[in-house]
Amino acid sequence: MSKRNYPISRKGFIKTSAALSLSLPSVVYGAEDSTLPSGLIMVTSGNRIDLLSLKTGKIISTINDFFASHAVVPVEALNRFFIHGKFRKDKDGAVLVFQVDPKKETAKQIAKVVLKGGTPLHWQPNPEQTLIQYNCIGAKNLHVLDTKTLKLKTYAGGGVHSNMAFFNQNKWLLATDRLRGGTTLRIIDRDKNSVLSATAVGGWGHGITVNHKMQRAFVWANDGVHMVDLSEKNIGKHLGRIAPTKKGQRSWFCWTPQGGRYSHDQTWNWNDGDSFSDELTVIDTEKNELLKVASKGEALGTLAVSPDGVIGCAGSHNSKNVSIFDIKNNKYLGKIKAGKGGDGFFDRDIGFSKNRRFVFVTNPPQKTLSILDVKNLKEIKRIDLPGTPQWMKVLTV
Repeated sequence: MSKRNYPISRKGFIKTSAALSLSLPSVVYGAEDSTLPSGLIMVTSGNRIDLLSLKTGKIISTINDFFASHAVVPVEALNRFFIHGKFRKDKDGAVLVFQVDPKKETAKQIAKVVLKGGTPLHWQPNPEQTLIQYNCIGAKNLHVLDTKTLKLKTYAGGGVHSNMAFFNQNKWLLATDRLRGGTTLRIIDRDKNSVLSATAVGGWGHGITVNHKMQRAFVWANDGVHMVDLSEKNIGKHLGRIAPTKKGQRSWFCWTPQGGRYSHDQTWNWNDGDSFSDELTVIDTEKNELLKVASKGEALGTLAVSPDGVIGCAGSHNSKNVSIFDIKNNKYLGKIKAGKGGDGFFDRDIGFSKNRRFVFVTNPPQKTLSILDVKNLKEIKRIDLPGTPQWMKVLTV
Protein backbone atom coordinates (compact mmCIF):
# COMPACT_ATOMS: atom_id res chain seq x y z
CA MET A 1 0.00 0.00 0.00
CA SER A 2 1.34 3.38 -0.93
CA LYS A 3 2.19 5.73 1.97
CA ARG A 4 2.99 8.76 -0.17
CA ASN A 5 1.24 12.03 0.63
CA TYR A 6 -0.19 12.83 -2.80
CA PRO A 7 -3.51 14.16 -4.07
CA ILE A 8 -6.21 11.96 -5.53
CA SER A 9 -6.71 12.39 -9.27
CA ARG A 10 -8.98 15.36 -10.02
CA LYS A 11 -9.83 14.30 -13.56
CA GLY A 12 -13.24 12.96 -12.57
CA PHE A 13 -13.99 16.00 -10.49
CA ILE A 14 -13.20 18.43 -13.31
CA LYS A 15 -15.73 16.70 -15.52
CA THR A 16 -18.51 16.67 -12.95
CA SER A 17 -17.99 19.57 -10.57
CA ALA A 18 -19.15 23.02 -11.59
CA ALA A 19 -17.26 24.48 -8.65
CA LEU A 20 -13.93 23.69 -10.30
CA SER A 21 -14.69 25.99 -13.22
CA LEU A 22 -13.12 28.67 -11.00
CA SER A 23 -9.44 28.89 -10.20
CA LEU A 24 -8.42 26.96 -7.11
CA PRO A 25 -7.73 29.96 -4.83
CA SER A 26 -11.20 31.36 -5.49
CA VAL A 27 -12.80 28.01 -4.80
CA VAL A 28 -10.89 27.42 -1.58
CA TYR A 29 -10.80 30.89 -0.14
CA GLY A 30 -14.15 32.24 -1.27
CA ALA A 31 -15.00 35.81 -2.25
CA GLU A 32 -12.45 38.62 -2.13
CA ASP A 33 -14.83 40.69 0.00
CA SER A 34 -13.61 40.37 3.57
CA THR A 35 -16.71 42.04 5.06
CA LEU A 36 -18.46 39.78 7.52
CA PRO A 37 -21.87 38.98 6.01
CA SER A 38 -25.21 39.16 7.75
CA GLY A 39 -26.51 35.87 9.01
CA LEU A 40 -27.87 33.72 11.82
CA ILE A 41 -26.25 31.33 14.26
CA MET A 42 -28.16 28.28 15.50
CA VAL A 43 -26.52 26.83 18.59
CA THR A 44 -27.57 24.14 21.08
CA SER A 45 -26.48 23.81 24.70
CA GLY A 46 -27.94 21.08 26.88
CA ASN A 47 -31.74 21.25 26.60
CA ARG A 48 -31.71 24.70 25.03
CA ILE A 49 -31.58 26.03 21.48
CA ASP A 50 -30.68 29.64 20.71
CA LEU A 51 -30.83 31.62 17.49
CA LEU A 52 -28.39 34.55 17.42
CA SER A 53 -27.60 37.49 15.15
CA LEU A 54 -24.23 37.06 13.47
CA LYS A 55 -23.68 40.84 13.31
CA THR A 56 -24.51 41.67 16.92
CA GLY A 57 -24.40 38.37 18.78
CA LYS A 58 -27.78 39.13 20.32
CA ILE A 59 -30.26 36.30 20.99
CA ILE A 60 -33.23 36.43 18.59
CA SER A 61 -35.18 33.49 20.01
CA THR A 62 -34.81 30.57 22.42
CA ILE A 63 -36.40 27.11 22.67
CA ASN A 64 -36.19 25.32 26.02
CA ASP A 65 -36.55 21.67 27.07
CA PHE A 66 -35.41 20.33 23.69
CA PHE A 67 -32.37 18.07 23.70
CA ALA A 68 -30.68 18.39 20.29
CA SER A 69 -29.02 15.01 20.19
CA HIS A 70 -26.39 15.34 17.50
CA ALA A 71 -26.68 18.15 15.00
CA VAL A 72 -28.03 21.20 13.30
CA VAL A 73 -28.29 20.82 9.52
CA PRO A 74 -28.32 24.05 7.47
CA VAL A 75 -29.78 23.87 3.95
CA GLU A 76 -28.39 26.89 2.17
CA ALA A 77 -30.54 26.68 -0.96
CA LEU A 78 -33.70 27.02 1.14
CA ASN A 79 -32.34 29.17 4.00
CA ARG A 80 -33.57 26.62 6.51
CA PHE A 81 -32.19 25.09 9.70
CA PHE A 82 -33.15 21.50 10.59
CA ILE A 83 -32.53 20.63 14.26
CA HIS A 84 -33.23 17.09 15.39
CA GLY A 85 -33.67 15.94 18.95
CA LYS A 86 -36.39 15.39 21.52
CA PHE A 87 -38.55 17.47 23.85
CA ARG A 88 -38.22 16.07 27.37
CA LYS A 89 -41.98 15.60 27.72
CA ASP A 90 -42.33 13.69 24.44
CA LYS A 91 -41.91 9.98 23.84
CA ASP A 92 -40.79 10.39 20.22
CA GLY A 93 -38.14 12.51 18.61
CA ALA A 94 -38.64 15.47 16.31
CA VAL A 95 -37.09 17.70 13.69
CA LEU A 96 -37.64 21.42 14.24
CA VAL A 97 -37.55 23.44 11.01
CA PHE A 98 -36.75 27.15 10.90
CA GLN A 99 -37.15 29.42 7.87
CA VAL A 100 -34.64 32.24 8.08
CA ASP A 101 -33.81 35.49 6.31
CA PRO A 102 -30.01 35.87 6.65
CA LYS A 103 -30.03 39.44 5.35
CA LYS A 104 -32.64 40.69 7.82
CA GLU A 105 -31.41 38.24 10.45
CA THR A 106 -34.91 37.02 11.20
CA ALA A 107 -36.28 33.50 11.61
CA LYS A 108 -39.51 31.64 12.21
CA GLN A 109 -40.19 28.05 13.19
CA ILE A 110 -42.34 26.58 10.42
CA ALA A 111 -42.63 22.93 11.43
CA LYS A 112 -42.17 20.25 14.05
CA VAL A 113 -41.85 16.90 12.30
CA VAL A 114 -42.29 13.88 14.61
CA LEU A 115 -39.81 11.00 14.31
CA LYS A 116 -41.16 7.77 15.80
CA GLY A 117 -38.74 5.66 17.81
CA GLY A 118 -37.28 7.76 20.58
CA THR A 119 -34.35 10.14 20.38
CA PRO A 120 -33.05 10.71 16.82
CA LEU A 121 -29.35 10.06 16.77
CA HIS A 122 -27.66 10.35 13.39
CA TRP A 123 -28.42 12.04 10.09
CA GLN A 124 -27.14 12.35 6.52
CA PRO A 125 -28.29 14.67 3.74
CA ASN A 126 -28.09 13.64 0.11
CA PRO A 127 -25.60 15.59 -2.06
CA GLU A 128 -28.28 18.04 -3.22
CA GLN A 129 -29.61 18.49 0.34
CA THR A 130 -33.13 17.83 -0.93
CA LEU A 131 -33.45 14.88 1.47
CA ILE A 132 -32.15 14.16 4.97
CA GLN A 133 -32.01 10.70 6.55
CA TYR A 134 -32.49 10.26 10.30
CA ASN A 135 -32.54 7.29 12.61
CA CYS A 136 -33.83 6.91 16.20
CA ILE A 137 -32.19 4.86 18.91
CA GLY A 138 -35.44 3.15 19.90
CA ALA A 139 -36.37 1.64 16.51
CA LYS A 140 -34.65 0.08 13.51
CA ASN A 141 -36.19 2.57 11.11
CA LEU A 142 -34.89 5.24 8.79
CA HIS A 143 -36.81 8.48 8.40
CA VAL A 144 -36.36 10.47 5.17
CA LEU A 145 -37.43 14.11 5.21
CA ASP A 146 -37.97 16.18 2.07
CA THR A 147 -36.30 19.50 2.93
CA LYS A 148 -38.61 21.52 0.64
CA THR A 149 -42.05 19.97 1.19
CA LEU A 150 -41.28 18.72 4.74
CA LYS A 151 -42.95 15.40 3.92
CA LEU A 152 -41.63 12.47 5.92
CA LYS A 153 -41.42 8.80 4.95
CA THR A 154 -40.29 5.97 7.19
CA TYR A 155 -38.51 2.81 6.07
CA ALA A 156 -37.95 -0.43 7.97
CA GLY A 157 -34.60 -2.17 8.32
CA GLY A 158 -32.12 0.53 9.25
CA GLY A 159 -30.36 0.25 12.56
CA VAL A 160 -30.41 1.49 16.13
CA HIS A 161 -27.04 3.21 15.74
CA SER A 162 -26.85 3.98 12.05
CA ASN A 163 -24.52 5.91 9.84
CA MET A 164 -26.20 6.49 6.50
CA ALA A 165 -25.84 7.28 2.81
CA PHE A 166 -28.00 7.59 -0.31
CA PHE A 167 -27.40 5.60 -3.51
CA ASN A 168 -28.95 4.80 -6.88
CA GLN A 169 -30.37 8.30 -7.43
CA ASN A 170 -31.70 8.38 -3.86
CA LYS A 171 -33.74 5.19 -4.45
CA TRP A 172 -31.62 3.16 -2.02
CA LEU A 173 -30.77 3.91 1.59
CA LEU A 174 -27.59 2.52 3.13
CA ALA A 175 -27.33 2.19 6.90
CA THR A 176 -24.93 0.55 9.33
CA ASP A 177 -26.37 -1.21 12.39
CA ARG A 178 -24.69 -1.77 15.77
CA LEU A 179 -21.21 -0.94 16.98
CA ARG A 180 -20.15 -3.47 19.58
CA GLY A 181 -20.45 -7.11 18.61
CA GLY A 182 -20.18 -6.54 14.90
CA THR A 183 -21.63 -4.09 12.39
CA THR A 184 -24.04 -4.86 9.55
CA LEU A 185 -24.49 -2.74 6.43
CA ARG A 186 -28.05 -2.85 5.14
CA ILE A 187 -29.34 -1.62 1.78
CA ILE A 188 -33.00 -0.58 1.73
CA ASP A 189 -35.09 -0.10 -1.41
CA ARG A 190 -37.30 2.96 -0.89
CA ASP A 191 -39.85 1.96 -3.56
CA LYS A 192 -40.40 -1.50 -2.05
CA ASN A 193 -39.64 -0.46 1.54
CA SER A 194 -37.64 -3.64 1.96
CA VAL A 195 -34.10 -4.70 2.79
CA LEU A 196 -32.19 -5.78 -0.31
CA SER A 197 -29.09 -7.07 1.48
CA ALA A 198 -27.33 -7.25 4.84
CA THR A 199 -23.53 -7.55 4.98
CA ALA A 200 -21.16 -7.98 7.92
CA VAL A 201 -18.58 -5.17 7.92
CA GLY A 202 -16.39 -5.74 10.97
CA GLY A 203 -16.81 -4.15 14.38
CA TRP A 204 -17.43 -0.52 15.28
CA GLY A 205 -18.42 0.32 11.72
CA HIS A 206 -19.08 3.99 12.28
CA GLY A 207 -18.25 5.83 9.08
CA ILE A 208 -19.66 5.28 5.60
CA THR A 209 -19.20 6.75 2.15
CA VAL A 210 -20.14 5.59 -1.34
CA ASN A 211 -18.61 5.81 -4.80
CA HIS A 212 -21.39 6.07 -7.36
CA LYS A 213 -19.11 5.46 -10.34
CA MET A 214 -17.50 2.35 -8.85
CA GLN A 215 -20.82 1.21 -7.33
CA ARG A 216 -19.49 0.34 -3.93
CA ALA A 217 -19.77 1.39 -0.31
CA PHE A 218 -16.89 1.90 2.11
CA VAL A 219 -17.45 1.35 5.83
CA TRP A 220 -14.84 2.34 8.41
CA ALA A 221 -14.47 -0.29 11.11
CA ASN A 222 -11.92 -1.08 13.81
CA ASP A 223 -10.05 -3.45 11.50
CA GLY A 224 -9.94 -1.22 8.42
CA VAL A 225 -12.28 -0.12 5.65
CA HIS A 226 -14.77 -2.73 4.42
CA MET A 227 -15.92 -2.56 0.79
CA VAL A 228 -19.40 -3.68 -0.29
CA ASP A 229 -20.73 -4.09 -3.84
CA LEU A 230 -23.69 -1.84 -4.69
CA SER A 231 -24.29 -3.10 -8.21
CA GLU A 232 -27.68 -4.73 -8.84
CA LYS A 233 -25.97 -7.93 -10.00
CA ASN A 234 -23.89 -8.43 -6.85
CA ILE A 235 -25.65 -6.22 -4.34
CA GLY A 236 -24.34 -6.65 -0.82
CA LYS A 237 -21.31 -8.75 -1.76
CA HIS A 238 -18.34 -8.15 0.51
CA LEU A 239 -15.42 -7.08 -1.70
CA GLY A 240 -12.64 -7.10 0.84
CA ARG A 241 -11.02 -4.79 3.31
CA ILE A 242 -8.49 -1.97 3.12
CA ALA A 243 -6.08 -2.49 6.01
CA PRO A 244 -5.64 0.46 8.39
CA THR A 245 -2.35 2.36 8.36
CA LYS A 246 -2.02 1.66 12.08
CA LYS A 247 -3.76 -0.42 14.73
CA GLY A 248 -6.99 0.99 16.08
CA GLN A 249 -7.48 3.48 13.27
CA ARG A 250 -11.10 4.31 12.61
CA SER A 251 -13.49 7.00 11.46
CA TRP A 252 -16.05 9.06 13.34
CA PHE A 253 -18.79 11.04 11.58
CA CYS A 254 -16.52 12.26 8.81
CA TRP A 255 -17.64 12.21 5.23
CA THR A 256 -17.85 14.60 2.36
CA PRO A 257 -21.47 15.77 2.04
CA GLN A 258 -21.50 14.56 -1.56
CA GLY A 259 -20.50 11.04 -0.62
CA GLY A 260 -19.12 9.46 -3.75
CA ARG A 261 -15.54 10.20 -4.61
CA TYR A 262 -13.70 9.86 -1.34
CA SER A 263 -14.01 10.62 2.36
CA HIS A 264 -11.74 12.29 4.87
CA ASP A 265 -11.43 10.72 8.28
CA GLN A 266 -9.32 11.20 11.36
CA THR A 267 -7.72 8.58 13.53
CA TRP A 268 -8.85 7.39 16.94
CA ASN A 269 -7.03 4.57 18.67
CA TRP A 270 -9.97 3.06 20.51
CA ASN A 271 -7.89 0.30 22.08
CA ASP A 272 -5.72 2.75 24.00
CA GLY A 273 -8.27 5.49 24.59
CA ASP A 274 -8.48 8.80 22.77
CA SER A 275 -5.33 9.13 20.68
CA PHE A 276 -5.69 11.80 18.03
CA SER A 277 -3.55 11.78 14.92
CA ASP A 278 -1.93 14.81 13.30
CA GLU A 279 -3.05 13.48 9.91
CA LEU A 280 -6.25 13.15 7.96
CA THR A 281 -6.72 9.68 6.56
CA VAL A 282 -8.21 9.70 3.07
CA ILE A 283 -9.94 6.82 1.34
CA ASP A 284 -9.16 6.73 -2.38
CA THR A 285 -12.34 4.93 -3.43
CA GLU A 286 -11.09 4.23 -6.95
CA LYS A 287 -7.68 2.81 -6.01
CA ASN A 288 -8.95 1.21 -2.78
CA GLU A 289 -6.19 2.51 -0.55
CA LEU A 290 -5.61 4.93 2.29
CA LEU A 291 -3.67 8.16 1.89
CA LYS A 292 -2.56 10.72 4.46
CA VAL A 293 -2.61 14.50 4.72
CA ALA A 294 -0.38 15.84 7.50
CA SER A 295 -1.40 18.85 9.61
CA LYS A 296 2.08 19.67 10.94
CA GLY A 297 1.70 18.56 14.51
CA GLU A 298 -1.93 19.33 15.37
CA ALA A 299 -3.75 16.52 17.20
CA LEU A 300 -6.87 16.73 15.05
CA GLY A 301 -10.34 16.68 16.52
CA THR A 302 -13.61 16.22 14.67
CA LEU A 303 -13.37 17.16 10.99
CA ALA A 304 -16.10 19.24 9.36
CA VAL A 305 -16.46 19.67 5.60
CA SER A 306 -18.23 22.61 3.94
CA PRO A 307 -21.52 21.76 2.17
CA ASP A 308 -19.84 22.07 -1.24
CA GLY A 309 -17.04 19.71 -0.21
CA VAL A 310 -14.32 22.34 -0.69
CA ILE A 311 -13.04 23.30 2.77
CA GLY A 312 -12.19 20.98 5.65
CA CYS A 313 -11.76 22.30 9.17
CA ALA A 314 -10.66 20.49 12.34
CA GLY A 315 -9.88 21.65 15.85
CA SER A 316 -6.86 20.48 17.79
CA HIS A 317 -6.50 18.59 21.08
CA ASN A 318 -3.00 19.89 21.81
CA SER A 319 -3.50 23.60 21.07
CA LYS A 320 -6.11 26.30 20.50
CA ASN A 321 -5.51 26.06 16.76
CA VAL A 322 -7.99 25.16 14.05
CA SER A 323 -6.53 23.49 10.93
CA ILE A 324 -7.82 24.33 7.44
CA PHE A 325 -7.68 21.83 4.56
CA ASP A 326 -8.27 22.02 0.80
CA ILE A 327 -10.50 18.96 0.50
CA LYS A 328 -10.48 18.83 -3.30
CA ASN A 329 -6.70 18.49 -3.40
CA ASN A 330 -5.99 16.77 -0.05
CA LYS A 331 -3.83 19.70 1.03
CA TYR A 332 -3.14 21.25 4.41
CA LEU A 333 -3.55 25.03 4.09
CA GLY A 334 -2.56 26.18 7.55
CA LYS A 335 -3.82 26.84 11.05
CA ILE A 336 -5.67 29.62 12.84
CA LYS A 337 -5.52 30.33 16.57
CA ALA A 338 -9.00 30.44 18.07
CA GLY A 339 -10.47 29.76 21.52
CA LYS A 340 -10.18 26.51 23.46
CA GLY A 341 -11.84 23.39 22.13
CA GLY A 342 -13.52 20.73 24.23
CA ASP A 343 -11.63 17.83 25.82
CA GLY A 344 -13.83 15.05 24.42
CA PHE A 345 -13.87 13.61 20.93
CA PHE A 346 -16.46 16.19 19.82
CA ASP A 347 -14.06 18.98 20.63
CA ARG A 348 -16.06 21.71 18.85
CA ASP A 349 -18.67 22.20 16.14
CA ILE A 350 -17.93 24.05 12.91
CA GLY A 351 -19.93 26.04 10.36
CA PHE A 352 -19.19 27.88 7.12
CA SER A 353 -20.30 31.10 5.46
CA LYS A 354 -22.10 30.77 2.15
CA ASN A 355 -19.13 32.18 0.23
CA ARG A 356 -16.71 29.92 2.20
CA ARG A 357 -14.60 32.94 3.18
CA PHE A 358 -15.38 32.47 6.88
CA VAL A 359 -15.34 29.51 9.24
CA PHE A 360 -17.21 29.55 12.55
CA VAL A 361 -15.96 27.37 15.42
CA THR A 362 -17.27 26.88 18.94
CA ASN A 363 -15.02 27.19 21.99
CA PRO A 364 -17.02 25.14 24.53
CA PRO A 365 -14.98 25.77 27.72
CA GLN A 366 -15.15 29.53 27.09
CA LYS A 367 -18.79 29.58 25.90
CA THR A 368 -17.79 31.54 22.81
CA LEU A 369 -17.83 31.36 19.01
CA SER A 370 -14.76 32.29 16.95
CA ILE A 371 -15.14 33.69 13.44
CA LEU A 372 -12.14 32.86 11.26
CA ASP A 373 -10.98 34.42 8.00
CA VAL A 374 -9.93 31.41 5.88
CA LYS A 375 -7.96 33.39 3.30
CA ASN A 376 -5.86 35.33 5.79
CA LEU A 377 -5.79 32.53 8.38
CA LYS A 378 -6.77 34.68 11.35
CA GLU A 379 -9.53 35.10 13.91
CA ILE A 380 -11.51 38.28 13.24
CA LYS A 381 -14.26 38.20 15.87
CA ARG A 382 -15.43 36.33 18.96
CA ILE A 383 -19.06 36.11 20.10
CA ASP A 384 -20.28 35.22 23.60
CA LEU A 385 -22.81 32.37 23.66
CA PRO A 386 -25.61 31.86 26.22
CA GLY A 387 -24.38 28.42 27.30
CA THR A 388 -21.74 25.77 26.68
CA PRO A 389 -22.14 25.08 22.94
CA GLN A 390 -22.64 21.53 21.68
CA TRP A 391 -23.93 21.82 18.10
CA MET A 392 -23.78 24.93 15.94
CA LYS A 393 -24.30 25.96 12.33
CA VAL A 394 -24.60 29.27 10.48
CA LEU A 395 -26.64 30.57 7.54
CA THR A 396 -25.32 33.74 5.88
CA VAL A 397 -26.19 35.97 2.94
